[in-house]
Amino acid sequence: MAALALVDAAELMRLPEGGAQRLPQSRAQELTLEPGALVIDGDRIVGFEADETCRRVPCDGCSVVPGFVDCHTHLPFAGWRADE
Repeated sequence: MAALALVDAAELMRLPEGGAQRLPQSRAQELTLEPGALVIDGDRIVGFEADETCRRVPCDGCSVVPGFVDCHTHLPFAGWRADE
């Protein structure tokens, strides 16, 4: 199956150069919002430029941002969820 390309987004959030497994608050200013495309193959981001083999999804005027994970917890669970 061809890679999926989200093209012509008005804003595409990018991680800092070199990526990050976890981005501490002190590095949050390194995120950038720029127009562009995002290419996905399976469950991986593989690039930021679509070629002719990609299935294209127009995202004119839209923002493409990472999926944020709700990692909050409640005091009764403090310490129990450290490995999540």
